[in-house]
Amino acid sequence: MFETSRNHFSNHIGDPKNGCCAMYSGFMVNIGMAGEANELMELLNCVRQFELDIKNENDEAENWRQCILINEQRIKKFAKVKQKLQHVLKTSKREVSQVREKVRKAKKDFDYCGKQIAEYTAAIEAAQCEHDELKRESEDFNARLSLAEENILDCILKMQIQMYKETQEEKKRIDVKLGLLGVDNGQHQDDLSTVEMHNDTSTPFPHREMFSQSS
Repeated sequence: MFETSRNHFSNHIGDPKNGCCAMYSGFMVNIGMAGEANELMELLNCVRQFELDIKNENDEAENWRQCILINEQRIKKFAKVKQKLQHVLKTSKREVSQVREKVRKAKKDFDYCGKQIAEYTAAIEAAQCEHDELKRESEDFNARLSLAEENILDCILKMQIQMYKETQEEKKRIDVKLGLLGVDNGQHQDDLSTVEMHNDTSTPFPHREMFSQSS
């Protein structure tokens, strides 16, 4: 654009026929220097702007690099935390599995204990029933034994009474015979009295004592 203006100006003013060559030459030199100065300033401004843009881009790139480094550090920390959490989770799963196994064994033992308790309870109930039955049988046996003892004692008493009566009758017969023979029966009477005293002091019902000890 600058070259076009200069050519247009030279076509009208810089014509030697018009008598202005010297002025034209000086003017053109000034215009050329001014244009070059402007171009240099514009170029310098462009270079400065370019440097500024590059600096901004470098700053932005540095910021991005710092962000990337920070993110990488965070990623590494996150990886470590994740690894630690995975280890903790694995350990927790193993502990949970162990606890479940213990609970399963405890439940099995509890069920077995419950079964044993049920069996023991049934055995105790059966033993209690058997004990009650034996107690009833013992009571029945004691009642029968008491009745038999009473019957035996009654029989013994009757036998002793009968023997005593027979002994008295035999004594009377002996006294009569001795009286007929004229024999003094005083000594014989003492012997009989001794026998009677021995019978009185002895246990009249020895079987009662035996049954009392057995019961």
